[in-house]
Amino acid sequence: MKKKIKYYNLPLIDRAMCHFEEISDSIFISLISGIILFSFLFSLTTIFQMHYLFSLFLSYIVMISVSFILNKKYIFNMFNPKRLHEQYYQFFIVSISGFLINAIFLNLLVEILEINYLISQSVIVIIGFPALFTFYKNWVFSYK
Repeated sequence: MKKKIKYYNLPLIDRAMCHFEEISDSIFISLISGIILFSFLFSLTTIFQMHYLFSLFLSYIVMISVSFILNKKYIFNMFNPKRLHEQYYQFFIVSISGFLINAIFLNLLVEILEINYLISQSVIVIIGFPALFTFYKNWVFSYK
């Protein structure tokens, strides 16, 4: 298990670089998760003719598991078998909460504003990223 770095003991530039690396890694992993989400969303909605909200739900289920593994291993570098189930449960709670908020806004943008579902989803993902990252970092993958 990776030891928590005491950022306050580091010079300011080193603290900034630690945060920058963590955020840039998170953006990269989010891009991978986003590609998975959008691929499934597009395929299920366009090819299999499912409703976009049902497609979004199924896409999220796939994306949550992949995203959990990538976040745990590559961003937060925390492999603690004792906390695996607890962390996955917390990750799932945050992700499903994000899904519900996402679904509400997606429905509003598509049905009321009549914006394409892929464009709407892109906007929602960009706006929601900082909140999800904060929850993952401070609750799911915090050092307890």
